[in-house]
Amino acid sequence: METTLSLKNQLHTIIDLIKDESVLQAVYVLLKKEWQTEEMYVSVSEAELHAIDEGLAQLENGEEYEHAEAEKIYKLWQ
Repeated sequence: METTLSLKNQLHTIIDLIKDESVLQAVYVLLKKEWQTEEMYVSVSEAELHAIDEGLAQLENGEEYEHAEAEKIYKLWQ
């Protein structure tokens, strides 16, 4: 079983090797939410967890939008 320190060191190494800024932004958002409150996971529904997993898979497959394009799409939903 990995120790917490070992896992943190591995995460630091992986993050240092990532060159894709959109992946780094996605990781940042996830980690920031965890850092802000651990209670977030209590209130996330199964559908929301599925949507998060789906979004992460899309990022891994290169399905991403530039920030400006994402803003245009977001405005259509408002």
